[in-house]
Amino acid sequence: DEKLKYENIGKKKVLTEIEDNFKIMFNSSSDVLFDSDLVADTVMINDAYEKEFGYKRTKNMTAADDWSTYIHPDDKKEVMKDYHRMIKSTEIE
Repeated sequence: DEKLKYENIGKKKVLTEIEDNFKIMFNSSSDVLFDSDLVADTVMINDAYEKEFGYKRTKNMTAADDWSTYIHPDDKKEVMKDYHRMIKSTEIE
C-alpha cells in the first residue's frame, strides 16, 4: 500500500531526527553520561567519560564487563550485586 509506505518513511525520518538530537545532547554534556541497552548488553558512553576518567572507551562496551573492571576491589561485590538486582527489578528507583 502506497500510503503505508509514505507513513513508514515519515516515521523513519522522525526517528532519525530524534536519534540525531539525542546524540548531540548526549555528547555535548560535560557530565559523564551513559545509556545502557540491557537486551544487547551494550553501553553508550559520552565524550566526557575519557576526559573525566582518562580511560579510552570502546565502541561497543558491554554493560557489565567493561565498566566493572574499574570498580575498586573492595566495592566490586556490593556494586555488582546492586547492578544485577536493579536489572532484574521491575520497579523504577
